[in-house]
Amino acid sequence: GRLKRAFLTGEFDENRQYNMDETHFVVDQDNGKTLGFRGDKSVKYCDVVSGGEGMTLVVLVRGGRDARVLSPMLIFTNTSSSYPIRGLSDTISGVSYISAPSGFLNRGLMREWFNEPRSWGPSLDLSTRHLWMDNCSAHNDCTSIAETLRTKIHFLPSKIGRASCRERV
Repeated sequence: GRLKRAFLTGEFDENRQYNMDETHFVVDQDNGKTLGFRGDKSVKYCDVVSGGEGMTLVVLVRGGRDARVLSPMLIFTNTSSSYPIRGLSDTISGVSYISAPSGFLNRGLMREWFNEPRSWGPSLDLSTRHLWMDNCSAHNDCTSIAETLRTKIHFLPSKIGRASCRERV
């Protein structure tokens, strides 16, 4: 109700609405050897070739007439949180990366996401942007940094967002 009323009254401009969320996944790095046959209920030794290391993809969606998915950030699993990883350049426009021991988003990485111009960064004009996020604890404590970037944070109701949060600090 509140969101609909805010659009109807003009409080919210659809072109200034953004939604950010993250998902954790493991890339299957199959070595090409047969691990099973069609119809098998399980795959033998899949943990050996799956890579076993996950990563998190942080995605930002912009609403309005020009709605689209904006530049994602990848969070790779790296026990020492080294950056750059093995000299891998992070100068590619349209995507950025960082590393963390768990491969999950945490409060420190959330602040880095806000400051990364390819992910969020400063607003190009003086109007306020509205960022919608779930209640993952990694998203908390970002209000002060968001304000410096002309951003108003809105949290989705906890019944929607909390179940999917898998932060590991």
